[in-house]
Amino acid sequence: IAPSSVVRDSLYYDNLRDSAIRYFHLSNADSARLLLEEYYTFNQKDTVTHNILREVFIYTLANQKDPEVNFNNINSWTKNYPFLKNNDRVRTVKIIECIKLSRIAFDANQYTLANNYYQILLSEIKKTPNLNEIITFPNLKTLIYNLGLQKFYDHDYKAALLIFEQGTRFYPTDTGMSTMLKKTRAKANNWSAKISTIF
Repeated sequence: IAPSSVVRDSLYYDNLRDSAIRYFHLSNADSARLLLEEYYTFNQKDTVTHNILREVFIYTLANQKDPEVNFNNINSWTKNYPFLKNNDRVRTVKIIECIKLSRIAFDANQYTLANNYYQILLSEIKKTPNLNEIITFPNLKTLIYNLGLQKFYDHDYKAALLIFEQGTRFYPTDTGMSTMLKKTRAKANNWSAKISTIF
């Protein structure tokens, strides 16, 4: 009988899970993950499997320094393992990696890509209860300001206004953000007035 056609019994999977737990406690994350991924196909409701897989994934993210790899891994894992979707720790890593990727794209003059990552991180921030922690993340305030400024210089005052409004909600005492919000709002109002005279 070909291996793919072998019907596994519950004892096989119980042993698989037990071995995975031992590997996890021995800090062998890769082996634990491989066994638990197979066990998950048998039992998708086991909370111990959920907890260990979550810890293994977070450990993997912490040790993987490439933000694009982490971003893609999170998207793949949350698709395959729905119990990760609402996990705040996984979401926090996704936000951090979106900040990095948006900044990298912005520095490379890839403004559309930078804005795409920015929109993703905003959607994730809306789901987190840890906003006060999130807004302290390095480069987030600078990223918002730079994205807004780029839209302003591109005369896309509507988009710039939305970005600076968001920035002032996150950083209400930042004078640079509030100054640009006022300038952008004035430009947007002038632009709207000009359009209304045309039509």
